[in-house]
Amino acid sequence: MYKITTILLFVFATTFTFSQTNNSPQNYTDSLQLAKSMVDLLSPAELTKQRERFIYLNRTQPSKINKDVLVYIEEKYKNL
Repeated sequence: MYKITTILLFVFATTFTFSQTNNSPQNYTDSLQLAKSMVDLLSPAELTKQRERFIYLNRTQPSKINKDVLVYIEEKYKNL
């Protein structure tokens, strides 16, 4: 009886684990859209901080997404 219970518990846990959906971005476009939507929610003070952060990130960890997010932040910053 103990073995059957253990096996059923294992099967249930495995099924539950693999049935969970992954809501994290899976590609560049999803990541960029998520970053832009988060930038849209920032206050002017927070936008300034994120602008400085992405300027630093582009110097230390250059990547396409960091560059594109910085360009988007710069556009938003100019409109303030």
